[in-house]
Amino acid sequence: MRTKIIHAPQDLIDFSKNFELQSGHIVCIEYLEQSKVRAFVSASGKMIAGYVINSSSNLRYWKAIPQEKRTALLETFNFKSDDFCEVTCMWIDRSYTNLLDLAKMYWNCMIDSIICKKKYILAGTVIEKIKKRHMLQLPHLLYEGPISLNGQDFDKVGWLYFSETKYFIPRFIKSAIQGLIIRKLKKSITYLRNK
Repeated sequence: MRTKIIHAPQDLIDFSKNFELQSGHIVCIEYLEQSKVRAFVSASGKMIAGYVINSSSNLRYWKAIPQEKRTALLETFNFKSDDFCEVTCMWIDRSYTNLLDLAKMYWNCMIDSIICKKKYILAGTVIEKIKKRHMLQLPHLLYEGPISLNGQDFDKVGWLYFSETKYFIPRFIKSAIQGLIIRKLKKSITYLRNK
């Protein structure tokens, strides 16, 4: 699996289509044009995964929160929206990837987020399983409630969570080690049961 930052209009359209196919959600090309879009491609050149890093003041996740909640959060936590970079539009085609590919994608995502030199890293989801995985590295719940992206209201609860950038690498390493240990234990248990 190779990786590259994409800028070409057709590449951004392909990314958007793949993201919608994998997630069921829409991302505007205009948003992708003002962000850092990383794609992962197979040996044959097929786009098989990707994510977006946005460190501009036009944060997709801030806009997802109802305005009154957004204002209250900024005041309560004494945040400025330009203190954040956001990791968003993450997708992976599991039929073309394996655990090593997934680790490579998360590693690149971590590095791209840190390079932004923002105080905080922000991410979110409407899928509880993803929230649990992401909150190992981004453990502070910022928002839980109704979400609206690109005029699309979700009938599910959405979560936004964050971390101070300086703690991102240690948390990533800790959760990677825990994940490997859990996988080894599951394989060992399965092996012993089948014996």
